[in-house]
Amino acid sequence: MSHGIWSAASGADAQLALLDVAANNAANASTAGYRGDRISFKQVLAGANAGAAAPRYVTRVGSGVDDAQGAVSGTGRGLDVAIRGPGYFAVQTAGGERYTRAGQFDVGQDGKLRTRSGDLALGVDGRPITAKGLDARIDADGTVRANGQSVGRLRVVTFTGPLAKEGAQLLRADAASGAPKVTASPILEASALEMANVSVVSAMVDMVTATRSFDACEKAIEAFSDADRKAATTLMGRD
Repeated sequence: MSHGIWSAASGADAQLALLDVAANNAANASTAGYRGDRISFKQVLAGANAGAAAPRYVTRVGSGVDDAQGAVSGTGRGLDVAIRGPGYFAVQTAGGERYTRAGQFDVGQDGKLRTRSGDLALGVDGRPITAKGLDARIDADGTVRANGQSVGRLRVVTFTGPLAKEGAQLLRADAASGAPKVTASPILEASALEMANVSVVSAMVDMVTATRSFDACEKAIEAFSDADRKAATTLMGRD
């Protein structure tokens, strides 16, 4: 069997992976605080032998998170807050401490400040913030107020390494991330939200490109298969 068919098959597999990433980015283009997915590949040689052409194929190097700043849009809502520049809001989930750029908070029935998905917003002391009372709001320095009084300040942290995605809005730290470092003076914008850092248009372009590239790889696979069949038929005819 021709080596070329394996090269084309690896290319087709890579395009399917790119298509999945682009589709997920398109689906979350309107999700506040969403960080786009990225995927990278490399070309490798398989079984390189002296005097013989080594087949080349594509393999996935890894996936990651796009940390580019998303557009910040004013909402006029007192419990919305956006981060400008590096940093993440720390929240407490059922799985432990997680991090997000989605600064859309509410006061739960228990008086705790929570994300829209119900996770507890953490203060700089690492504890949940209680914001019982009227006119709860978040200032531009991350201070949370209820009845005009300060009840805590949002915990905004940075990392030296990358974070891993956990759903559309949460990220988790691992060994490569390093320990979280609390930002003393985060750059925030009150009554605003950071939108997704991907657009539907760019994601759709990526999907079309990946689909066309997959089609090209599929045609190459068919061509190599036909060549192999013809070669086998010719050899059998000689016998």
